[in-house]
Amino acid sequence: MKRHAREFAIQGLLLLALLALAFPGFFLRGEVLSPADILFQSKPWSNYVPEDWQAPSNRLMPDIVAAFYPYYALTQMEFDEGNWPLWNRYELAGMPLIANAQTAIFYPPRLLHAVFDLSTAISLYILLKLWLCGITAYICARGLRMGTHAARFASVAWMLCSYNMVWAYWSLPDVSAWLPLLFLGTERVAEGRWRVGGALVAVSGMLMLFAGHPETAFTMAFGVGVYFLLRVAGLASDRQRVAKALGTMACAWVVALLVASVQVLPLVEYIRQSLTYTVRHGGISEPTILASTLSALWIPRYYGTFPESTYWGAGLLNSNIIMMFYTGLPVWAMAWFGGLPLRATEGRAHFWALVGATLACMLLAIDIDELRFFDAIPPFSSTLKIYFVGFPVFAAILFGARGVERWLTSPRSVRGLMPLVPALAIPLVFILALMSFDAPVIEMSGHVDYVNRQIVIAILLAVMMLAVVVVGNLERRAGLVAALLVAALSVDLLIANLGMNPAMRKQDVFPDTALTKYLQEFPVPTRFGIGEGGVVSGTFSPYGIEEWLGYDGLYPARIKTFQTKLATDVWIAAEPLYSNEYYLHDRGYPPLFPLDEHPEWFEYMTERDGLAVYRNLRALPRARLVGRLELLDSTEKMLEIMRSESFTPDSVALALQADLPEGIPALSEDAPQGDARISAYSSTRVVLDVQANGDSLLVLADAYYPGWKATIDGKPANIFPVYHAFRGVFLEGGPHRVEFTYHPASFRIGLVVSSLTLVAMLVFALVLLRRRIR
Repeated sequence: MKRHAREFAIQGLLLLALLALAFPGFFLRGEVLSPADILFQSKPWSNYVPEDWQAPSNRLMPDIVAAFYPYYALTQMEFDEGNWPLWNRYELAGMPLIANAQTAIFYPPRLLHAVFDLSTAISLYILLKLWLCGITAYICARGLRMGTHAARFASVAWMLCSYNMVWAYWSLPDVSAWLPLLFLGTERVAEGRWRVGGALVAVSGMLMLFAGHPETAFTMAFGVGVYFLLRVAGLASDRQRVAKALGTMACAWVVALLVASVQVLPLVEYIRQSLTYTVRHGGISEPTILASTLSALWIPRYYGTFPESTYWGAGLLNSNIIMMFYTGLPVWAMAWFGGLPLRATEGRAHFWALVGATLACMLLAIDIDELRFFDAIPPFSSTLKIYFVGFPVFAAILFGARGVERWLTSPRSVRGLMPLVPALAIPLVFILALMSFDAPVIEMSGHVDYVNRQIVIAILLAVMMLAVVVVGNLERRAGLVAALLVAALSVDLLIANLGMNPAMRKQDVFPDTALTKYLQEFPVPTRFGIGEGGVVSGTFSPYGIEEWLGYDGLYPARIKTFQTKLATDVWIAAEPLYSNEYYLHDRGYPPLFPLDEHPEWFEYMTERDGLAVYRNLRALPRARLVGRLELLDSTEKMLEIMRSESFTPDSVALALQADLPEGIPALSEDAPQGDARISAYSSTRVVLDVQANGDSLLVLADAYYPGWKATIDGKPANIFPVYHAFRGVFLEGGPHRVEFTYHPASFRIGLVVSSLTLVAMLVFALVLLRRRIR
């Protein structure tokens, strides 16, 4: 135990030292890991630019400032108030928070956010996920019976590979951290070690589901699943062993899903209530692997990067998509030394199963006509193809580590250097052909010097790797050779990912501005049109400022359909429904609302940080009573009416006949029906004091979504969607107290199932431990 503890302690310290080299800003200058300097290029933050700031460190990271930072900020705000972070009331008229999965509320490393301030917690969270990638890869390699040298090689390669480094600020590496243990557990089950393998699969699968990126969890689990099926296919003659293996894996994944029910059930509900990726991206074709993308196997920055402002890859989505393939030249070379195991039957089965799973994932990552039928099968239908690359990257590192193991433990000779021939010849031929093809574009884009520099860097790294291999072929001390190889790999990957992950001073991350302070003084709830001022959606929610638009990984279908289908037609008549009481405007640009055409609709309030604030005089109250309800038979008809110039939103409510609960009488009064006042407003609870003059419909201009319940004077009442997107409740005449609460059944059931499963697992573990002690 002491020897193993010392071994893992050494590896953990090595990984920490490499992280210090990869993130010197955090370790040496006390900066935090954040790309929030993106905000300085737009108002209101452009007035608070640090003296030495020139341009955003990485323009490719708007997701981090518009989604992930707000996720963590909002969940922390809700926890501080003693609430579950179930609902985000600051965007899109309200939308699920915990259900989008990327908040990763129940993921254990998120406990850092309960201990440290937000920026520091996010930085430690990023470093921890990468460190976990490295340490779990080490455990996996050792569990696959590799020596310490090969395991160290695999550990460093998986932690620093471009797949994990370029996505470090996203949640993909949170899932990557547990792929090695899932793979090891699967291999244990295939070997017939049921208890250990099943436990590893259950725990790692559970953590992958909690980690915050369901697509990556699915694609990586898919790759491991194909590997497992191919492994047990080789055991077809032993039916009993195959049955036990299949049963163990099934039970392990059932346990993982049950434990993660508190996250999985709300997510499934949200997916059913959301738009697809096609709608989300506005019809843009999703990224897939192209032949030119394979350049990143050997020259990760061949097409340039966004942080360097050198990106010239025409027709490719972004530099991250390309760079994510890079695992380092030593991994590529050592994979050729691995070869096909010729002696051990289990070794051959492991090799071919890994090859088969890698090919399966790569085929799904490519847009192939013959495989498009997968696009209609859930969850393939909601998964971007490019995410299938994660498992092949890990498999390539396993091949490389296996090559290191075989090279270090075999007699070395000049003939043993033969694998270097294809390892060097293949990339050389490919790059020469690619350069010949791209030469006109490179010259036209003005990046000749840049591309040549990247090729020189690749050649120097190849020479360094070649020198290590040659020295290793002469030097008999395996420890020294392995150290040189890991050093070469580390240098290679650190250079490849240099500058991809920016750091900045803590005080410059989402700084308070005169505008945000001014808007925070408005009473709650007040909704603003910030997008009309050129402010990126999602970036005001950490300040507790509510906007009409929003930014998320998934979009609620009703409110998003309402917004996109009405589009600019909303200014004809329907816009008052938004209850947008104020709009922002940058005077340097034409207004994005009809300020010039209808100045009587807006009242100038003030100007802060270069953005003018206008009051919307036509905005309807957030809560109001309507006396006339018109029932329709289709959403299309409803949207057509709302686009009409004759539509009068202040006197009529629209609803679908199919959505109307039983017992709602006809409403036909055009006159005002009384007053509704919001007396309490929070993310999951809205209380209104209402005085109704007669039978009427209470309309709350917040998003309708399953899980919201209503009571009238303490008695349950039915909520139904009005105007397709908002909440409506029928009221009889008289004074009433109406309360809306959000505590969805998907979360309640998931919490109970997860808790009971965890208790059952604990009892089972204690029973096994007692038996073992006996």
